[in-house]
Amino acid sequence: MGTKRPTNGAVGSNASALPRLAIAIVVVSALLTLLTAGAVSQDLCAISYFSGTPGSQEVVPTPGDQVAVYFDFSECSCSYPHVVQSVSFSLTGVDAQWPVTVDVVVYDRHATVRHPCAGPGAELLRQTVVCDEATFGYPNVGTVDIAGAGCLTGPIFVAIEFAEGNTTPMPQFVFDDDPAPETCKLWYFEAADFAWKEWSREFGDTRPGYPLLNLTVTPYDSTCAILCSWYGDADGNTAWSLGDLVYMVNWQSGGGATPAPGADVTCDGLINGDDYALMSAFVTCPPEPCYPSHPGCTTPEPFAYRYLVDAGDANGDDQYSIADAVHIVNYIFGGGPKSDPFPVACSDADGDCQATIADAVYLINFIFGGGPAPVGKTNDWPYQCGGLY
Repeated sequence: MGTKRPTNGAVGSNASALPRLAIAIVVVSALLTLLTAGAVSQDLCAISYFSGTPGSQEVVPTPGDQVAVYFDFSECSCSYPHVVQSVSFSLTGVDAQWPVTVDVVVYDRHATVRHPCAGPGAELLRQTVVCDEATFGYPNVGTVDIAGAGCLTGPIFVAIEFAEGNTTPMPQFVFDDDPAPETCKLWYFEAADFAWKEWSREFGDTRPGYPLLNLTVTPYDSTCAILCSWYGDADGNTAWSLGDLVYMVNWQSGGGATPAPGADVTCDGLINGDDYALMSAFVTCPPEPCYPSHPGCTTPEPFAYRYLVDAGDANGDDQYSIADAVHIVNYIFGGGPKSDPFPVACSDADGDCQATIADAVYLINFIFGGGPAPVGKTNDWPYQCGGLY
């Protein structure tokens, strides 16, 4: 278990003089008042960097060129994992030849350097769209519903690739007049060089701003839970046992059959060494009872996901602050996002195996009144609380 310092620099001497419980009641009451003013909808979560004002800069594409935008939904308080719902964009061009065929492409981050400045990584999804001027010609914004994106557990790049075979001149993206888009948010794939190039390095000081490219996702829901199974059923027998780990070992060594979709325990849409490494971290559990969070656990020696839970870091930002208390209150009373990846475990600051208002009070006492620290990082939560949920 670990202890982190509270991160609230606004605590004054008057506040520290108040009784801890009084502070907790005042803060929680204020949070509840905010929630009653309007709960946050979790049906869709959308993000766009386009300012709304088209600029004068142009990027004239050739077949095979791509414009990619980096999206991290944690910037707008959306929890991972989530499912891509749709991509919206607009094209323009006075003499452009319509219709134009493009591919909407979703890329993972770089496999090793998980940072936007490493550029797009592995391709996760590609969907072809024929764009007509009436739908996608600016000021109209066309929307492409995405099928088969699966579950995404972190930031991604979304690109529009101008397909081979289009008649030139093709329509081009609509860019805003932002003089300095954030470094590494935008990338350009130049087909002639067959290389990704960071925006500022490609276009220099005269670079265009953000493109009119919007991404909408559905936060973690029942659909995502099914696609993003944590059960690790590698052998496809609908049960979860040490046999699945043996199956993965045989496959990883090169002599076994391809695992079933349930082996994708990292939820990245791929079955590879990352899943094997994660499954290898599983430990043998007591024979009874099976953990309630894993209904497929029926064999004599089930194994459970030995996950390092940070109990109390409800919003997943690796620190304890008032934002964690807000996150918990939002979740309990306002339909806000769940803590990721385990809603109860990550919110259980007081260690009673529940996510309740008492956890928010516990955190507030710690931050403002010198109360005991949250449970913190621990491998024991699944054993003390009967599973991970």
